Amino acid sequence: MPTGLTKEDGWQVAVAKTFPMDIEDVWDFVMSPEAVAIWLGEAVTVPGRGQPLSTKGGAGTVTMNRTADRLRLAWTATGADHETTIEVVVSGGADTTSLKFHQEHMASESERFTQRDHWTKVLNELEAALGF
Repeated sequence: MPTGLTKEDGWQVAVAKTFPMDIEDVWDFVMSPEAVAIWLGEAVTVPGRGQPLSTKGGAGTVTMNRTADRLRLAWTATGADHETTIEVVVSGGADTTSLKFHQEHMASESERFTQRDHWTKVLNELEAALGF
């Protein structure tokens, strides 16, 4: 089976970066309208579980929102013909925190590569916004 392809979740990709910051601070930043504008394309406040979320970049539903842990979205990007799952995960502690974007249920290897590049760019932009 090719890298990134699973039986259950189709094509998937994960990109992560570690920051020398407290987990709560990373979570608060990545959920701020400033950061959400970077990773979803529009400055919005992320709602709670079960609530809809819509931006210029797409629309979906928050399926999980656990503070300082993870956010999952059932998401359809603008112009896409299928739904994917986007997961934002923070892990770590007081001194270092890993921030990961994971996307699954993509339709093709090409979409996987496009999204890998997208999430890498997002992490670099978030890193710059944090001043690193």
